[in-house]
Amino acid sequence: MYEQYDIHIISLLILAVVLFNNLKNGGESRPRLRLFRALILCNMLLLVLNAARIVLENDTDGTADFYLRTASLFLCVLFSELWALFCTSRSGRKIKARGFIILSIPLFVIALLLAFNTESHILFVNRREKGPFFHAISAVIAFYVIYSMSVIWRGKKSMEQREYYPYIIGPFVLGALGIIKFAVPFDGAVIWPAVAVGMLILQLFALDEKMNIDHLTGLHNRKYLDAYIDELISTYKNTQGQHENRNFAALMLDIDNFKTINDTYGHVQGDKALVAASKLLKKSVRRGDFVARYGGDEFMIVLDRCGSQTPDRVIRRLKDNVNQYNAESRLPYELSFSIGCKLFYNVKGLTAKDIFSTIDELMYIHKQNKAAAVSKYSGLNQ
Repeated sequence: MYEQYDIHIISLLILAVVLFNNLKNGGESRPRLRLFRALILCNMLLLVLNAARIVLENDTDGTADFYLRTASLFLCVLFSELWALFCTSRSGRKIKARGFIILSIPLFVIALLLAFNTESHILFVNRREKGPFFHAISAVIAFYVIYSMSVIWRGKKSMEQREYYPYIIGPFVLGALGIIKFAVPFDGAVIWPAVAVGMLILQLFALDEKMNIDHLTGLHNRKYLDAYIDELISTYKNTQGQHENRNFAALMLDIDNFKTINDTYGHVQGDKALVAASKLLKKSVRRGDFVARYGGDEFMIVLDRCGSQTPDRVIRRLKDNVNQYNAESRLPYELSFSIGCKLFYNVKGLTAKDIFSTIDELMYIHKQNKAAAVSKYSGLNQ
């Protein structure tokens, strides 16, 4: 019995540390961060309620245990819905009001059943005796788990492999344990402590992700870009000759006249130009393509497993998006990019430095040609 207290106390301390760290390093209060904090708080409440039920295990009246169990069951379902919403926000999809309402309907149904259960006992009578509709709770939790896994599965191309598996396996294992707990009688005291450890792992992933993100643009930073290119080259060398279409394209992009924007309109406008540029780049690439801020006003795109025409299509989309942005923008300057692009078929003997220098040189040539064209046009009109 005392071991169960220790587990719950340690789990609560873990969650308190995770919550404090999340509040300290979470930055702006985005929906995904709010959902993660709600998951932590829900997990903490469940641990407290479970600990209270252990204390009242020998309660002869059973009234307190009845209400604690009611609250625990509701929080179990609430946690499942919050996880489904969290997975939806993780895959990059915006949670719309309609989707939120649909996901909340099962929780609302369980809340009604729990409210009626006080008099009718349609869900349970006590901790040992179940009602006729008790398995509705298992069904709702199973729905949320399956939904969460399907959302992560559909968004796996935009996730790293080491991040994807905890998201897809974690809810499956914990959901299965939860369903078993409700379906058959067994000691489920370790389930919510296990979830607490899962919350810690997710927070560690979030911190690692934050270290690899450029704080201004939200793109991957140079540190992660170097690691990504090294890993890409290593993967291609190991699989060369085994698979077709293993070529990739790398693009280096530079904002034209960025120094002029900074000097003329100030660094605040310069930052806005960088943010706008990053959004245009992300809008123009395929889902799952790699986009990073190389440094200053330079960006890099990697198109993995692409065809020979893919880079041209991405560049055309980028130009169309830039033209649309400039037409709709009320800013006193326009955005444009100089681009260096190369399709790599064979990486044997190549290093990340070779790739960077090759596309950087091509970008510089493009910038020179654009400047020469502008100068020639100005000369013709003098």
